[in-house]
Amino acid sequence: MSLSKNSIPDVIRANRRAFAVSIIVGATLALGVRSMFVDADGTMAMAEASTAPDHHAEAGHGDHGHDASMPMDDGDVAAPADEDGHGGHGAKPEEKPEEGAHGAHGAHGDDASKADTAKKGGPKGVLLDLGNANCPVMDGDVNGKTFTEWRGLRVGHCCPGCTKKFLADPETQLDKVSPKWRDAAKAVEAIDAAEGAKQEKLLAKAAKKWTVVRKPAVPGLLIDVGNTECPVMGGEPDGKTFSEWRGLRVNHCCGMCGKKFLANPEALLDEVAPNWRDAVAAVKSVNDAEGKDRKKALSALRKKWTVVREPAPAATDSK
Repeated sequence: MSLSKNSIPDVIRANRRAFAVSIIVGATLALGVRSMFVDADGTMAMAEASTAPDHHAEAGHGDHGHDASMPMDDGDVAAPADEDGHGGHGAKPEEKPEEGAHGAHGAHGDDASKADTAKKGGPKGVLLDLGNANCPVMDGDVNGKTFTEWRGLRVGHCCPGCTKKFLADPETQLDKVSPKWRDAAKAVEAIDAAEGAKQEKLLAKAAKKWTVVRKPAVPGLLIDVGNTECPVMGGEPDGKTFSEWRGLRVNHCCGMCGKKFLANPEALLDEVAPNWRDAVAAVKSVNDAEGKDRKKALSALRKKWTVVREPAPAATDSK
């Protein structure tokens, strides 16, 4: 069909609504297609995305690094950035020490305190060999040269590796190889608590059942420092409350002062007994001397201080 020049405006006027709708639809489609390829600032987004370099690949990180904008797996903790701006790569979370075993020393656990007792408290008291033929840990034959000291008992082991394991649970393990260990422990407690003739009697009784590896230590020389004022409170000593420190008996006004004195003894004694250092030196001279020299040193000491407890016999006194 041919249209004349005069007919075209007539057609547009007759179909203006259809033409308007077509223009709107076309414009909408054009804008939608453009938004797929072009950013708001007019740059070609998809083109750049397809040609952008892989920064992880250039840096050599491969698949191991974490982008700051990417979520990390559970358990990953981002390490702080270095001075040059490089971020962490999933550093492990800082491990916190377990509570209990060494305390927060704080407090130590039961096992640690038992081992500490064996090391520090044992040498002053009696030590009995338990006589176990089998190691309480591995159940092997004891080697005769590896032992643990615990509650005044010497326990034999098959190898050095068993000592720490034993102290972790001594009672249960001793029940398997030496069921009567509790009797020995009670004998040790009784001996250490007794004095003089009673202690000797209990020691002789224990020696019939167990081998005495170490006899209880005899308390050494003790002299009264002669202070007329309590070094802690400054009050008058009550005559029945004392502290023993470096061979000196120090007088207190009440039972509350003992621990406070031992927290800072030197400074406190300087206030009430300035000659305390001479007394300590005199005690040491007696303990270090032997034979006639010892008797001479003890005689000189008695002229200045009151002897509360006689010195332990020297090794040469019995010869």
